[in-house]
Amino acid sequence: MTRRQSPVQLPDNRDHLIRYAAKAPQHLYWDFCSFGDVPLAVGIDDDGTVCRVHFMPSAKSKKLPEAWLKEWPDTVFIHYPKAIVALTQHIFTGKPCAIRMVGTPFQQSVWKQIAKIPSGDIVTYADIARRIKKPLASRAVGTACGANPVPLLVPCHRVLASNGGLGGFGGGLPLKKKLLAMELLEPSASKKAA
Repeated sequence: MTRRQSPVQLPDNRDHLIRYAAKAPQHLYWDFCSFGDVPLAVGIDDDGTVCRVHFMPSAKSKKLPEAWLKEWPDTVFIHYPKAIVALTQHIFTGKPCAIRMVGTPFQQSVWKQIAKIPSGDIVTYADIARRIKKPLASRAVGTACGANPVPLLVPCHRVLASNGGLGGFGGGLPLKKKLLAMELLEPSASKKAA
């Protein structure tokens, strides 16, 4: 399998830039943007640290993701396009950015391992379970992947099912397949492109 340079850079091992937190930020500044043709909502805290990335159902969606409101009921959400535009131009070109991940200790242990997966590599839920010393927790690892608050930045799309299947993905399986194709150049894909 050969790595391919994507026109839009996804992050490689940003674990050293991630702050793990037990509680949500007081304020979240957010707006909509896109990653290629994928519509997103992105949120940052008072320090300019990325806290949330959410796949939107369509580019026409202009409503704050309900999940954010449910998960962080005490957070004040402030629509702030100017900050988000500059930030997304920065992060989706592969430049480092600070990330804040709010979750349980188990989720954080999973996310730490996912953050270490380089572009062009894939691992399984079982691999992650072994790395965190909980070899029977493959399903719980999958659930933690699904709870990843910053997909793309902590690349849960690089984690697959042990049977070779795609597993799950918050943005949908077609998007997971597309992201992996952007990062991997498989022999069958290169023949189709030729």
